Amino acid sequence: MPSSAAAQETVSVQAAEALVNKCRATSNRVSVYAKKLVGEQDAFAVEIKSLQANLQSLRKAAASVKDRDEQDKIMQLLSEASATIAGVGPGGDLRRLCNPKMPRLLSYLLGNKVNLVTIRKDQAVGIREEYHAFRNKAVWVMGTMPMLLYLGMKRADHVTEGGKDKITLTPALLTGLQVYLAWLCYFYVAMALRECVLLVNGSHIRSWWISHHMWSALGSLLMLALPISSPTVYYFAENFMLWSAFQAGVMLVQNRYQKRRMYTRIALGKNSAMDVVSGESSGSAGQLMVLYPLLFSKSEDTS
Repeated sequence: MPSSAAAQETVSVQAAEALVNKCRATSNRVSVYAKKLVGEQDAFAVEIKSLQANLQSLRKAAASVKDRDEQDKIMQLLSEASATIAGVGPGGDLRRLCNPKMPRLLSYLLGNKVNLVTIRKDQAVGIREEYHAFRNKAVWVMGTMPMLLYLGMKRADHVTEGGKDKITLTPALLTGLQVYLAWLCYFYVAMALRECVLLVNGSHIRSWWISHHMWSALGSLLMLALPISSPTVYYFAENFMLWSAFQAGVMLVQNRYQKRRMYTRIALGKNSAMDVVSGESSGSAGQLMVLYPLLFSKSEDTS
């Protein structure tokens, strides 16, 4: 019996030692892989910067070519090279590997040392798909909750004016109003953060698109600080709920148009796989016939 126990103890020690050795070997492999990854990324950054410099010099040289046909051919090829660097190629936006500058919002919240650039294409595309899914889900909240609050506030006004002894649910409505404004602030901040992450991963989102979400978040925060017991604030909030529900309808149509049109432009090679918004005005005539009137009517309501 003692020899059997000693054998079991010997086997257990050997298994533990083998496990420790495997852990150390795996750790060493991970260390080598991390160093190799950093070295290759630095090499890519140097190579991409060299390609950009070469592209600029060729563009300047092409301007002095006297043969117009040859010049057009050169410029067409250089435009193709520029588009490949900007993200049309299978590697995505190559500039993201050149230590891109962090957007100001991410620098304030996360610092300058956080690396949000993903190398794997499936992860980058997943970030874009999550952005679209978040927008689509938020539209239903933005449309349903304000409409319910608007109808409840209208009913409360009708009961108060009629002098009937009925429950107006005004305290609950005002609480719901504050909850919605807090959610609206979260929505705009989340949109801005997601767009900053997309930006550092090669999406061509313009800065004003992110800035207007931050200003919207600030506006929601200011409305949340208003005294809800004031009749003026109540009247404003009632109309704002109706406007917000209408805005959700516009966003629903706009999201569908932008997503479908962007897939078309990516397939044609006019945009990179990480782009989510296009400045192109052309698209499906049926969708634009719905989107344009909504946008113009919304601008009239705002003015």
